[in-house]
Amino acid sequence: MSGIRFDSVSVAYDGNVVLDSLDLTVEPGEVMALLGPSGSGKTTALRAVAGFVRPASGGCSWAVRTSPTCRRTGAASGWSSSSTRCSRTCGSRRTSPSG
Repeated sequence: MSGIRFDSVSVAYDGNVVLDSLDLTVEPGEVMALLGPSGSGKTTALRAVAGFVRPASGGCSWAVRTSPTCRRTGAASGWSSSSTRCSRTCGSRRTSPSG
């Protein structure tokens, strides 16, 4: 796994859908910009992949090559790491990290 990936990610706040079935893959080294009007879900998408909000459906993940200083690990946090990679997964239900 590498890059950033959204698989049919939907997020709702208090029943109000703010992100509806986002499918997006950003490959390593690719430059991407999220553009849109206020309230279109740009920040919500970033908060979902960072793990600050849990999608109502779908899932997202990211992985980057990094140094051994990536230390966040554990199934409870959804993070996994190795000596060369740090990754995170999120989804509408509890997921375990993929090492």
